[in-house]
Amino acid sequence: MDIDRTLLARGQGAGPGGGRPVQPAYPLYPRTEWFVEAFDAATLDAVLAARAVTGLAHLALAVTVPAEAGRRGWGDWPDWLGREAALVRARVGAVRIEALHLDIAGAVDGAGLAALLQALRAQFGLSGQQLEQSGRGISVSLPARHATPRALAALADQHATRLDLDGGAGGELASELARNTPGAASAEHQTRLARVIGGARRNGITSIGARHRFAIAGETFGAASARLSALLEARPTRIALDASVDDTLPVDGVYAEALARAVEMLADAGYEALTCGVFANADEPLARARLRGRLSQRPFGLTALPPGDTLALGPGATAATGIACWRNHRSPTRYRTALAAGRLPVSRGVLCTPEDALRRTAIQSLCTHFLLDLEDLETVHGVDAQAALQAELAECEILVAAGLMHRDGKLYELTQTGRLLASAVAAVFDAYRRRALARAPRVARL
Repeated sequence: MDIDRTLLARGQGAGPGGGRPVQPAYPLYPRTEWFVEAFDAATLDAVLAARAVTGLAHLALAVTVPAEAGRRGWGDWPDWLGREAALVRARVGAVRIEALHLDIAGAVDGAGLAALLQALRAQFGLSGQQLEQSGRGISVSLPARHATPRALAALADQHATRLDLDGGAGGELASELARNTPGAASAEHQTRLARVIGGARRNGITSIGARHRFAIAGETFGAASARLSALLEARPTRIALDASVDDTLPVDGVYAEALARAVEMLADAGYEALTCGVFANADEPLARARLRGRLSQRPFGLTALPPGDTLALGPGATAATGIACWRNHRSPTRYRTALAAGRLPVSRGVLCTPEDALRRTAIQSLCTHFLLDLEDLETVHGVDAQAALQAELAECEILVAAGLMHRDGKLYELTQTGRLLASAVAAVFDAYRRRALARAPRVARL
């Protein structure tokens, strides 16, 4: 594993994540911070009507079950989510859903889960069994503290085959750090993760992802390595590296060293980079999908599908089609109020231009596949990519000279160090961010 620590330290701080390069900073483009409130329910109705005519490609459905549902056995949340599903179905017509993701922020209720899937089946005709037979199954994000033996059994009964622990909102280790010293908090968290990973495997879940905070303020390199060693012993199929739990960490050589050591340990244990900040072993189905060119980043995470459309249900859920991206109301109250009035509960969004589509392909290719093929861009989008992205490609030449990329004609590929900074490299193609930086006040330096 050839990692240039000096280059890694210099490269941090350049990307949209504010110096935290291993975060998957581009689950969609344009990013949610560029969404506007002018994108309302009427706009969304028009977008879905247009997509009903042109068709939705490689469609994934993401459903968010809010934390408050887990406090009362999911209550009437399956009904509310079913209402939204019915409104969406009325606008897009009959569609074929190829992937289903559930982002469960609270506890899992077996009866509520079954009711929710029944509601989705009524509108879209899909079932967990059909998805499992297609080789995908249902993917689930769930805080590790809620992944109890009963919850894991309920997920397995509904044909869940992929589990992301501490996914979605995350932050479990942050709350433990508030109660304990770093060592005690991390030990508590790692013990829980190991127990849950074993339980998931026993329930037949084949793809298991965990997040590893590779740097915590006040922790030694040795202690960080011990935490990762404990996680590796549990053998999750995917590990996402993350330092966002602690914003006090300096963006300097210490941070870069912690990241480099974690990556080297993962490589020694047989884990290879899957996408930006995510590493997988040979047992991970998504790694095999990547080799077949059938891996894409969606608003909810990775899926074993080519790039395509994502519909989303639930408070705060984010959707994206070829011509628009949007997010629902985060507030459960505002979400239910909109549905009660017969409106889709959209909060904000953005209409996408052909230029956005071109840049989305470039950004997600860099973040997901660590390369940028200009010939592919030209074939897919029917434009002269070199002319359309002239300024950005000039910046890529600087990155080539710096050692973050290699170039062979029209093909750019990230180096080992560049892959750890993929989000920062991809940010070169973010026109919204570029315009925002141009408008930002400049401070004169003496």
